Amino acid sequence: HRQCALSSRARARRSALVWAMRTVPAFRQGRRVYHDERPGGDNKCIAYFLYAVVLAIIGIGIPYFAVTNELAYRSMAESFEEVRGDIVDIKDARDGDIAHLQSAEIAASVADDAFGVSLPSALQLRRNTEYCQWEQFSQTKRDENNRTYTQYSYVKTWRSYRIHSLAFDQPAAHHNPLRDPLPSSVFTAESAEVRLADGSSAIVEQAILAKTRAPWHRVDWTLGAIPRKNWFAWFWKDAARYEFISALDGTQTSLAALQHNFVYVGQGGYFFSPYLSSRSEGMFKYFFQYLEGSLLDWQLGDLMPSCTTGDLRVWYSVQDPSEVSVVGKILAIPEEHRRIDLYQTAKGHDVGILQAGFKSPEQMMNDEVRRQQWQCLFTRILLGVPAVCLGFYTGDNFKVDYRPVIAGTWGLAIAVMWLIMWGMNRYSLVMLPLSFAGLVYAVKSRKIAPKDS
Repeated sequence: HRQCALSSRARARRSALVWAMRTVPAFRQGRRVYHDERPGGDNKCIAYFLYAVVLAIIGIGIPYFAVTNELAYRSMAESFEEVRGDIVDIKDARDGDIAHLQSAEIAASVADDAFGVSLPSALQLRRNTEYCQWEQFSQTKRDENNRTYTQYSYVKTWRSYRIHSLAFDQPAAHHNPLRDPLPSSVFTAESAEVRLADGSSAIVEQAILAKTRAPWHRVDWTLGAIPRKNWFAWFWKDAARYEFISALDGTQTSLAALQHNFVYVGQGGYFFSPYLSSRSEGMFKYFFQYLEGSLLDWQLGDLMPSCTTGDLRVWYSVQDPSEVSVVGKILAIPEEHRRIDLYQTAKGHDVGILQAGFKSPEQMMNDEVRRQQWQCLFTRILLGVPAVCLGFYTGDNFKVDYRPVIAGTWGLAIAVMWLIMWGMNRYSLVMLPLSFAGLVYAVKSRKIAPKDS
């Protein structure tokens, strides 16, 4: 009877938390702030600080991101070129060789100890943490008297990132607690045993498992591991992995449950933790709402069945391919103790690839290079953002045509990066003169620009 009572209380608490983890967004209308009445002081300091952050991201962050991606591409190209002719099949490999293998039998397990979650037949497990947060939106308009104002609005929903509410127009009424005890993380199996076609086996080390290229599948724990009813199955395939809910018996005594009140509530495989504010925090919030004039600003959005800011929920995704292809260094002969780890080339590059499906070494390397090429293409295009900013700035302040400035600056940045990374080649030789021509044309355009009256 006591166990039944405890079980009933647990089910009741779980049902209450399912209701608390509501997913309906809440909308609130903010106030209208006229630009000629905008207060100075702290708000202006915050605005300047945000401008400085944005400029740092555009002027430093984007170029740094582009250079690091280009470096990764060069390193990958050099390392694959070194080993391209040296890769042998695992049955012919000797100790220290770089070898290739394929397998349809993979034995591995991965766990998130903080939640007490463990999955068999999985290479990597990803914890995805979401936060109930307000986000501010603004629109600049003109009224019937031609006065410029900014209209603020706010939406509260689940997000994969936290939002600092200090810079909001009404931060007290839309306060976001920055609680994050268990952020998103990826967990990799310590090793994986793969069975080969000849009946022998090999151990793939964690360093290679961390490079797994395979689809991510959502994990859901249900009664009997029965898939949930999918009303949209006719056009959306349910690719989730379903596990027995009894596998979560140890989660009640995990660190997440005991210290941060996480409880498994289902609804798509979610663990939920409600936010409990202190009395002093509530009093401070009411006080600052009074100061900003939002204490009695009740709206229909406050009645929406939405989550509470500061609430957390966690769901999991997993990489569990049924077939793998691996390229790596063979260690520890004899055959019954073969291990596969990263292979270091003569130039110091580490080579280790694990991909889903049966693929040849050439296919695997081409896939890796193609993926890195797309990343480099994206970052090269992204370099156009600081070029656009510089173009508009010079166009407004130096009275030049901003279009050749944008094209010339963007081309020059890419050409210089290619010269540093790859040396003199036909691409940089074409890009450099075209970029300089664009900049020279921009300088000459200043002479024919109309003078200020």
